[in-house]
Amino acid sequence: TERKAAEEQLRQSQKMEALGSLAGGIAHEFNNQLLPIVALTELVAVDLPPESDARRNLDQVIAAAARSRDLIEQILTYSRKRTKRAESVALEPLIASTLDLLRSALPSNITLQSDLRGDGGKVLADRTEIQSVVLNLATNASHAIGFGEGLIRVALAPLKLGDDAAADLAPGDYLELAVEDSGRGMDQETMERIFDPFFTTKPEGEGTGMGLSIVSGIVTGAGGRITVESREGEGTTFRVVLPSRDDA
Repeated sequence: TERKAAEEQLRQSQKMEALGSLAGGIAHEFNNQLLPIVALTELVAVDLPPESDARRNLDQVIAAAARSRDLIEQILTYSRKRTKRAESVALEPLIASTLDLLRSALPSNITLQSDLRGDGGKVLADRTEIQSVVLNLATNASHAIGFGEGLIRVALAPLKLGDDAAADLAPGDYLELAVEDSGRGMDQETMERIFDPFFTTKPEGEGTGMGLSIVSGIVTGAGGRITVESREGEGTTFRVVLPSRDDA
């Protein structure tokens, strides 16, 4: 059973790596095509009266191009081909402050609990991206709960991996972040695709399907791993494991 689980994890890792390379290449090419569209549209728009219909139409083109740029940034983050500002980040206070912001944004039917025991552990990562991981996972948990009463539990604890660690993680000291919800859960087929870019279980127009793909790219880019455990009707738990680093 352990060997089968390891083989499945390796296949999933290889699939995500291939998807990341493909997505990154497409995003760079799309970015190159977008540049002359934005530049030439702005050059034409600046010569038109602000109140004219033609100017307003061109402004809509520029706004759509800006949204496309944002999507490119998301894809590049997923594919780990965007330049990041990695620094030594104390995980516990960063997650605690992120949860303080999150509490005011969650609907009243959801209770947010936390158990943060980082023991001063730090990771080498982009601070903003780590916040994005927490917010994305918590937001997905909120959507899984829906309008009924529910619970989101966020836990952080040190984790030491030995020689029997998974193939994509070396033995050593890590920090594990777990985001657990009491929502509707997922079937096996959904879990196998949950990190794929543009895959979403939300109705059309309510999501791009990039949230968990971006989370996966951020975590892998920081040298870590993300896994999911879920059963239909029994909730879901995402586990993020990041290597613990000292200030050096």
